[in-house]
Amino acid sequence: MTCAAQSPADQPRPVSFRISVPLALVDVLATDRRSGRAVGDLAASDLAVSEDGERQTITYFSRDELPLSTILMFDLTDTVRPVLKTLGTTAMDVLSLLKPQDEVAVTTFSSTAQLVEGFTAYRRRIVDAIERASAMKSREATFLNESVYRVAELAKLSRAGNRRAIICLTDGTVNLPSQNMVRRRGASVPDGKPPH
Repeated sequence: MTCAAQSPADQPRPVSFRISVPLALVDVLATDRRSGRAVGDLAASDLAVSEDGERQTITYFSRDELPLSTILMFDLTDTVRPVLKTLGTTAMDVLSLLKPQDEVAVTTFSSTAQLVEGFTAYRRRIVDAIERASAMKSREATFLNESVYRVAELAKLSRAGNRRAIICLTDGTVNLPSQNMVRRRGASVPDGKPPH
């Protein structure tokens, strides 16, 4: 890279310098194989990083200190109903890993996303919202793309400077819309294919 620097006689003279930044940032969430729960209190010596089979040196290691804004999305469609309480328990596990300054919003989704509780750091309100969301029901089909879009728009309302995360609590099964649902939305689903 070449820059022009001002000399005492205001004549530009070229200055050359080289910059090398061989730093790759890797976010890690370590989980216990048996329980599936997140593992905390790790050090750089607990991790092994490889690139193309070659071990890399960890030169910088930190736990992010920036507050986190998390949105919990509860799937309310038919197939999730048997495991919805379990997803609520999982959401409580996530909540237990957050720092006091982290904030959480709770939403539900089926054909679209609905806000249950806006961003708050008050744990009692978050717990109440998780309990409400994990007891709700919907007869509507899964429109995940639209729901994620709406939730991503909601993420813009989080505290400025916070890191943002969306956690979708679902069984991953597509629930097809009924003909009444399709007519109401003005859409068509040819050959019984899913809406997304």
